[in-house]
Amino acid sequence: MHLSKTSRLLNQLSDTEKLDFLSKALENSTSLNEQFVEYFANKETAPKVSQAEFEEKIREYAVHYSSELHEVDLEEPNWEKWEPPHNGYIPEYEAAQQLAEQEVNDLFDVFKSDLINLINTCDLVKFFAGLTGLVIACREAEVEDPYDNLGDPNEFFLNTFKEISEELVKTIETTIFRPDLIELASLLIFGTFTKGEALGFHSTVHDGMLLSALKKCPEKSNVLYELIAEDKVVKEIFPTTSVFIMKNSSKGGSDWTKLAEQLSELDVLVALDLLEHYHQTDKPSFYRVAKNAYRAFSHHLSNFLLDRIDDAYDVEFSKLVLKEKIANEQDIHLYRRLKKILNENELAEFRQGFSERFDIGFYISMLEEDGLYETIVEVARKWKNGIHSLDKIIKPIAARYPVECLQIAGKIILSELENNQGRGLYSSVAALLHIIDNNTPGNSAVKQFAADLVKQFYRRSALKEELRNQKLI
Repeated sequence: MHLSKTSRLLNQLSDTEKLDFLSKALENSTSLNEQFVEYFANKETAPKVSQAEFEEKIREYAVHYSSELHEVDLEEPNWEKWEPPHNGYIPEYEAAQQLAEQEVNDLFDVFKSDLINLINTCDLVKFFAGLTGLVIACREAEVEDPYDNLGDPNEFFLNTFKEISEELVKTIETTIFRPDLIELASLLIFGTFTKGEALGFHSTVHDGMLLSALKKCPEKSNVLYELIAEDKVVKEIFPTTSVFIMKNSSKGGSDWTKLAEQLSELDVLVALDLLEHYHQTDKPSFYRVAKNAYRAFSHHLSNFLLDRIDDAYDVEFSKLVLKEKIANEQDIHLYRRLKKILNENELAEFRQGFSERFDIGFYISMLEEDGLYETIVEVARKWKNGIHSLDKIIKPIAARYPVECLQIAGKIILSELENNQGRGLYSSVAALLHIIDNNTPGNSAVKQFAADLVKQFYRRSALKEELRNQKLI
């Protein structure tokens, strides 16, 4: 069996060495010390919190957090707290919005610290009660926002809650809990939800945190199996947790894949877990699930799928994933992969779809990749957008068509300089001419054109400076 570096080292150390290291670690970490005490001090006493007590604690937290949120003054914000993000001018209405957001974020930082403290002291039941109470408060808190600084305040609260939850998950992942405490918290959460208290749950957050805790004791899946086995709604609200329980329960067995398939279009993490399993065990099922999940989560699944799909196995699916990924990221390496499974007509149609974009660079890159230099020349001849992106068009054809490139670029440069001025323009002009000059060594025409520009626009010292910087004069 493969052992990690840590496991191998532990096997080599004596008990005395291990205990010495543990003692030092406990001395240097308050959080670890609290976890150690909680884990071992009362290990003979099972934690006891009734469903009614848990729900009462949720209500207490909901009232507390609602009261805190209600105190946020969006009508007359405290300008003494204002910390502008920069020294430039900020309109008053925008400053008011930023101040309001800052006040809410500061308040949620306090909430986050309180909840992290509960995790660090291993009070997982009270943590989930607080978490649930905060969700209720975010949804129900009545806050006056007469100037619409937050938009919908409750929606803003929920989004801010979602942001702080990411750090809470990380804290759970690095905390050691007693398995019986994780079991109790899971039972209480499922019990509260099945009683119809759905308002207190944020599906993504609660599901992710429950899963992070349960991963530490997968053996508890058998205890929790009955709670999710027959309840479709519970499985949809807690998809990753439900699949984990089914997968790790002796009662669920291979049925976890059936459940995962049902949920794979509702939750991307479930889809990823199932697809990884099928990729290793069942190719037809992998493609069947992949197509359905991709429709729901194309952005999240594209990289995962591109690393695993076989372009020769299902050509049309590969075309779909590659085309959409290339359209979003304009990756020439993926274009090279796509070329292998498209015929000439399909390839030409795909390229043409990029030809009308304002930023034409990727279209030119594809033409260059395919050796269609005459087409690039045609694009240059018809170019109507001034000097913008002209360097991207000229660069691949400068060595092959130096005279025509200078004619095309020269005409556009003169037009730009006659109608505009500024350091940015001059820099672009010099860079463009440098491309032509650099690709046609020994061609004096470019430097002559640059010298003529200096004479014609002799009052523009910045233009001369930029041309000199590119060694054109």
